[in-house]
Amino acid sequence: MSDILKVGSNENVLGPSPKAKEAVVAALADAHLYPDRHEDTLLEKLAQRIGDGLTKENFLSGNGSCDVLRMITQTFIRPGKKSLIAAPTFSMYELLTGMFGGESIFVPLDNLTVDLDAMIKAGDGDVVLVFVCNPNNPTGTFVMHKQVGEFLAKIPAGVITVFDEAYMEFADDPEFPRMTEFITAGYDVLVTRTFSKLHGLASLRVGYGFGRIDLMDQVRQHKLHFNSGRLAYLGAAAAVDDEAHIQESLAMVKNGRRYFYQAFDKIGIRYLPTQSNFIFLADLPMDANYICNEAMTRGVILRPTDPFGLPGHIRITIARQAENERVVDVIREIIKK
Repeated sequence: MSDILKVGSNENVLGPSPKAKEAVVAALADAHLYPDRHEDTLLEKLAQRIGDGLTKENFLSGNGSCDVLRMITQTFIRPGKKSLIAAPTFSMYELLTGMFGGESIFVPLDNLTVDLDAMIKAGDGDVVLVFVCNPNNPTGTFVMHKQVGEFLAKIPAGVITVFDEAYMEFADDPEFPRMTEFITAGYDVLVTRTFSKLHGLASLRVGYGFGRIDLMDQVRQHKLHFNSGRLAYLGAAAAVDDEAHIQESLAMVKNGRRYFYQAFDKIGIRYLPTQSNFIFLADLPMDANYICNEAMTRGVILRPTDPFGLPGHIRITIARQAENERVVDVIREIIKK
């Protein structure tokens, strides 16, 4: 089947930023050279865009945000130490904690949303890292600015909380956390983000993290030399400036959310309101894996959430209108079969 629709991995179906593509093609002539100050160029652009007094010294980049998460975990976790993880969520936090000899303590979601109060209660003297995916993957739910402030005020000093904001650019709720305020206020908090979602650069593997300079200096000690190339740095830097692509991606997701809400309301399938570029279907009228398998025979790839520890649900990437309609038509057809 040639017209496969892949909406199971939260990729940006619009493709890469056009400006990023131009920058990458132009950089190919120098692909035989190691990167020079290309990372500095990217970090300076990120500092300017995010603002709030942050400088490039507050940032570092990695080979995808997973690499940044690896640096952070390697900095703070060692045998005998623990991480708190709001789960079900992205599996990388547990994998990295184990990689460096630590123990993962899982704090269940409350109503499929991160429970920060429960995370405070779950901590002990061996906890050195806390992982919060916000918006959470795969549920798309989020914790609010006020909740984060109350949490950071209670968490013991020296415990580093990592907010993985891979999907934050799609969040439009006014109560979504403004993490730079907590960084400039001096809290022990780090933020990770990616170029894989909004900017459509998943294969270039570019992610970044930011926080207080003293914390970032510690994390930077575990950064591998030349862990990305000039094509990745220059492509990502160009994507930061591609406002047209950014706005097109945001509009696609916003319109797609509205369409999915209306369509699934009519079908009678419950979903979670989302702050990400995907939607989480719950309380399905038949087995989720059956639906996903049947959809695949029709050329549509959905994501069952069993691997996240949430059996019986489906996660769907929000795409363009015609593709969203195809997803709904396929699901409706399977359910009525």
